[in-house]
Amino acid sequence: MGQNSGEIPITVRLFAQYREATGKSTINMLIPNSSSVSDVLELLFNEHPSLSPGRSSTVVAVNQSYAEHNHLLRAHDELALIPPVSGGSMDIITTDKIDVEVISRSLKSDYNGSILCFQGVARKYTNEDKVIHLEYEAYNKMAEKLINQIIAEAKNKFQIDQVIIQHRIGIVKSQETSLVVCVSSPHRRASFLAIPWIVDKIKTDVPIWKKEVFENRQEWVACEINHSSSTV
Repeated sequence: MGQNSGEIPITVRLFAQYREATGKSTINMLIPNSSSVSDVLELLFNEHPSLSPGRSSTVVAVNQSYAEHNHLLRAHDELALIPPVSGGSMDIITTDKIDVEVISRSLKSDYNGSILCFQGVARKYTNEDKVIHLEYEAYNKMAEKLINQIIAEAKNKFQIDQVIIQHRIGIVKSQETSLVVCVSSPHRRASFLAIPWIVDKIKTDVPIWKKEVFENRQEWVACEINHSSSTV
């Protein structure tokens, strides 16, 4: 189809279930000049009804930056549709022991050649002091909201496919896992780049606090939250 003076070309990128639903990772479109993100979403969801279940919660990015649905698009913009984050039946914040093997298996896909998992484990000693256990506390709803935003941003930033994060709260005994971040991607480099970025963002942006309980004392570890961090 040729381009007329009232149309502009854009590229739409699709990830995860959106990619699988359409069978495409990239769609090149000609759209009317002065179209908004919302206008393009309307066109896409009408043309691909299988995308509709995530319509109300779709996050978008334009040229690798988050954008509102009323954002006006320009010629040659790249619009990324980031599906609603889902960890299946797994809670992001949990009091249960974390099963890394179950999480890792859930990320297997015909499209991905890399699954990489980070585990944060309760150490037995801090310096020379023996740790009896750790206690984690979280502002649960805010923590889950921010972690979902971190996942969405990581998918767009590193072009990874799926991310599952679980963080325990309550008592975590020595050598038990307190945090898991698992990432899947078509190629290993994206996963290796994404993991440390995600872990650092959790440490600085998410309201989760840790208390170390020793044999003869206990203390809260200084929170790393960056209060100037912006959220989407």
